[in-house]
Amino acid sequence: MSRSDTAVAAPRRAAAQPRSRRLHRWLAYVFAAFFIVQGLSGSLLVLADPLDDWLNPELTVAPAARKPLVEMADALQRRHPDVQGLGLTRIDQAGRLVTGFWPTPDPLIPSENRYWLARMHPASGAELSVMPYGGWSFQRHDLIGLFYALHTSLTLGAIGKLLQMVSAGFLLLLLASGLANIVNRRRALRHKAPSAVVDHPPARLHRRLGALSALVLAILLASGIALQFETLLDPAYGYRSAPAQGRRQISLRQAWSAAHARYPAADTRLIMSPFVPGGVFRIGLVVPDGQGAGKEVELFVDAYSGAVQRERRSDEGGLAARLPRVFESLHGGKVLGVAGQALAFVAGLLPLAFLFTGLALGRRRRRN
Repeated sequence: MSRSDTAVAAPRRAAAQPRSRRLHRWLAYVFAAFFIVQGLSGSLLVLADPLDDWLNPELTVAPAARKPLVEMADALQRRHPDVQGLGLTRIDQAGRLVTGFWPTPDPLIPSENRYWLARMHPASGAELSVMPYGGWSFQRHDLIGLFYALHTSLTLGAIGKLLQMVSAGFLLLLLASGLANIVNRRRALRHKAPSAVVDHPPARLHRRLGALSALVLAILLASGIALQFETLLDPAYGYRSAPAQGRRQISLRQAWSAAHARYPAADTRLIMSPFVPGGVFRIGLVVPDGQGAGKEVELFVDAYSGAVQRERRSDEGGLAARLPRVFESLHGGKVLGVAGQALAFVAGLLPLAFLFTGLALGRRRRRN
């Protein structure tokens, strides 16, 4: 590079540094609240099992006292006989979080659906609470659902999913601009004497937190964006039943019986009827013994003939079938076990730490 090129490049580098700093500050101010809500709700979801146990101790019942999921599904189907799509799931290992879900026409946009969630008592099968999917409720039975709705922006309705993806993209840009600021600072200080460098504790903490956590936060954000496309990534959402040929759709119990006949001793975790005409039933089981002991098995049952079309284990399938599970494990830290979940919990607290250290840094700069 010639001397003239160097003279031209120097002002450009000097101008680039304030631009990256301004971009970082602008993104932080605009998306701070969103980033903090995402982080705190994510940290609380990592603690969902012990937190729900503390909030709702009466829902912790012995396995022998739990009402079979298929019986709850029968009762739910009798209460909502005309809905297109209905399901029941037992989410946690302790069997405490049993949720029913179904759609109704949206009162504002009849062509769209409004989804409902019902928290069920694991022993009696009674509906403890019923609320719209993503609705606000501060009852203790609904708090875990509220944390999930906040984390996925469901509280904002249909626009929430779009906002989730756009904001996550800008937050990735926020991380990138922060790393650019660190690199620019190191370049600027390369030829300065240590005595001439002015630094403050909030600035050092802000930089160190960013440098140490950037990769973890980038993985969490990228996997979160990918999970928004689960219906496109998972081929199971495209499975269809054979033509009806005048036959009526079978019941949830009939679909469960067809799947349960293959694994009579399995524990049922999911029973779901088709949410679109011509779809398939999805039955999720956990195999307790044999070669696949402890593995989750999902069976897809034809909605009219009752025949099992496909069977998918959690450790089988092609790349497309595995991707949603991989992204979910990455996002929740489960890929690294307890250590990964602890890391995900701490990462959820970082946005708040970034805000406080960033505000302290900005206040110190304005004073100087």
